Amino acid sequence: MHLFVVVLALLTAIPTYCRGETLMSIPNDFPRFSVPGYETEMESLREFYWLHYPGSGPKATLWDPWLPMPSLWPAVETDDSMNSFRKQWDDVLSSRIIDKDGYVSTHQHASIAHPLGWPFPYWHGGVGGCGWRRG
Repeated sequence: MHLFVVVLALLTAIPTYCRGETLMSIPNDFPRFSVPGYETEMESLREFYWLHYPGSGPKATLWDPWLPMPSLWPAVETDDSMNSFRKQWDDVLSSRIIDKDGYVSTHQHASIAHPLGWPFPYWHGGVGGCGWRRG
């Protein structure tokens, strides 16, 4: 119950400009939350969820355990969002690289990391760019 009170307090703290209908047009088929006596807070929760919903599609492998459910659960038919998210997730999850030992590639962005995973130690982390070594 304590967590519920904290969440409600945070939701009421969302600035009013974020909740203005002129800035936010939520489709009617986006989920609504209903708790009698907390209508304002539940509408804030819906708006808060809507603010994050469009960006909840596939990312690096790291996010696979967390992002499919919040992006697929709403099943929003408006603008074909439901089918778009389903196709994105199907394409991404079907194309994840899994080697013969069961290692799943992280599909990391281009950076100091190897695209198939995070190297340890980093190539630049040791003496002369040779990686980590015992002293």
